[in-house]
Amino acid sequence: MNAMRDLVAVLLALCAAVALALWAPATWTRDHLVDRDGFLEIARPLGANPQFQQDVSDAAVEGVLEQAKVPRPLAALIEPTIQDQAAKLTQSASFATIWSDSMGDLHTTLMDPAGGTVTADLNPYVDELVTPVGDLIGQDIDIPDADLLTLDIVTIPASPWPSRVTALASTAPWIGWAGIAAAVASLVLARRRGVIGAVLGAALLVAGGALLLGSQGIGMAIPGSIDDARIVGTLVQAFEARLGRDMVVPSVTLLGSGALALVAALGAMGVRSARRREGAEA
Repeated sequence: MNAMRDLVAVLLALCAAVALALWAPATWTRDHLVDRDGFLEIARPLGANPQFQQDVSDAAVEGVLEQAKVPRPLAALIEPTIQDQAAKLTQSASFATIWSDSMGDLHTTLMDPAGGTVTADLNPYVDELVTPVGDLIGQDIDIPDADLLTLDIVTIPASPWPSRVTALASTAPWIGWAGIAAAVASLVLARRRGVIGAVLGAALLVAGGALLLGSQGIGMAIPGSIDDARIVGTLVQAFEARLGRDMVVPSVTLLGSGALALVAALGAMGVRSARRREGAEA
């Protein structure tokens, strides 16, 4: 019976370490992946990405030249002007709108198990692009088919991962408290609390180390095809960096708690052993 109590206490200590190690990632996942505002907090600043700006600029210029009702010789003459204007407008409010809307659509698509294609609407951008050029040549540039003025950012395949990410995020409100409760229960239930305290401390040390190493090295688990992908690669790298920074404090907290618990348990075991020796000698 006593052995069974200690076995259950060990299992509770191990469960406590796992739960506490998952607490911070689950909360981070909820706040920065599942939550739209948290996702955009990291994604929006990436509108300064030069490659994305160039992609949008090129697509806008191609769309204008393809659809503008101007003679071919004139189109060749105005192309450099359109390109120059496009480069300037990457700093405009319209460009910021395109990026913000696209990132909102990307979040929706990423969290949809069915996947889909994220497309940027270039019309606000093109409106500002063609007006100065039309003023320059003294002729309005008509864009008849607005639906063609789009840029496919990325296609997200169907995947079970959105459901798994949502499931992990859903544990954020309770998994940490469950871990604390399991840790306390393991010590209360244990017959040899010093030993179980040492097991709990060691488990927390391992959990903290695993969380630190995993969060800092998560980029190694991301396929190179994603890291190198247009726009999405830059986005993924930004989330990797943010995760690595945000997990430092929880990791160190776990490591410190584990070390403290281990030292306290070993100290208690040492004191108890000394008392036993004194009692035996007496």
